[in-house]
This record gives sequence, C-alpha cells and structure tokens, in this order.
Amino acid sequence: MDYINQKIPYILLLLISCQHKPDNLAKGYPLVTDSGSIKKESAVSIDSSDRAYYEDRLFYPTIIRLYKNERAFIFTDSVYIETADLDSTNREQYYDKVRPLISKDERKVHEIAWSIDEVKEQQSGDGGLYTVCTWIVERPDQTNHFFYTVDIKRNYVDRLGTVMPIKALKINLKTKEILVADMDWTFHPLKKWRKLKNDEK
Repeated sequence: MDYINQKIPYILLLLISCQHKPDNLAKGYPLVTDSGSIKKESAVSIDSSDRAYYEDRLFYPTIIRLYKNERAFIFTDSVYIETADLDSTNREQYYDKVRPLISKDERKVHEIAWSIDEVKEQQSGDGGLYTVCTWIVERPDQTNHFFYTVDIKRNYVDRLGTVMPIKALKINLKTKEILVADMDWTFHPLKKWRKLKNDEK
C-alpha cells in the first residue's frame, strides 16, 4: 500500500493535466490509469481529434525510442524539446535529439528494464497504439534504499494501462538488483518472481 500511496501524486497530476483531453493529448500527456477496458478503434469517430494517434499517423513526444531501430520505448514526465506534431517523417529525428538529454543513470535504468525478457515479450507497438514503455515513477533516496521504481505501461492513446504480469520494477543501479512486483504489489527478486509466476501456472 505504501507504493500505491506514493504513486497518488503522479496520477493526480496527470489527471489534472488531461482534463481537456484533445488539447493535452496533442501535447503528449496521455491519461494514466490502471483501470478501464481497451477502447476499440471503432469507438473513435472518423473526425475525432485523436483519431490520428489511434492510426499511428501521429505520435506522442513523451514516448521515446530508447535504442535506434529497436522497439524499446520509454515514457518521460515532460516534453524535453518543443516540437511540431510527430509523424513518420520527423519522429526518428526527434528521438535522436531527445535521447542525449536523458541522464546517463536514467538511461541505464531503462536499459536494465528492457534487458528483461518478460518486458520485451510484451511489446506490440512501435511508438504508437499498444506500445509498451518503461516509466521511472520514483527516483533513489534514503527512504527507498536507492532504488528506482519503474512502471511498465502500454499506450492505449487515451490512457497508459498497466502491463501484466510484469507491471513494475525496482532497480538498484549500484548493485544491479532487480525486484519485480507481484499481483499484490509486493516486490520480489527477479528469480523468485519468475518461480512464483511459474508455480501459478
């Protein structure tokens, strides 16, 4: 419950920023929520202002490709560089400009997260609809024993949804220790989590 309580400010901030959905979505702030069903494309009207995001004709500037030519993406808390609408003609150049602005330590955290097979296996997008991305929601301090907390999210355009079964990680850059959240948000070492997951089958 402590982890969930710590996440409340992030969720409230994004809920406030997304009250006027079309304008804020265009700026790269999809709503973050762990609930709700997948919105089917047929539910979006042809003239909807966010239709282009569902059809992967436009892309959010807060979802960044971590490695060139690979389908590993990260979600950033804010837009690093103001940009025109991102589409297939300019988004890779935008990613190339943003990547160097992300701190070296945070890049390493994302790289560790994307080195986990269970994270890579969830990917079903390429920067747009259904793209899985890693999001640093908590940074190290003495109270969390110097762990980064990383949520694994999927882009549904109108929201970022929780990925199952691997929904969140805690990563210690110094020790390279990786903890994974179970269904009850209890964090276990990666090997133990895999064993528990296999035992549930």
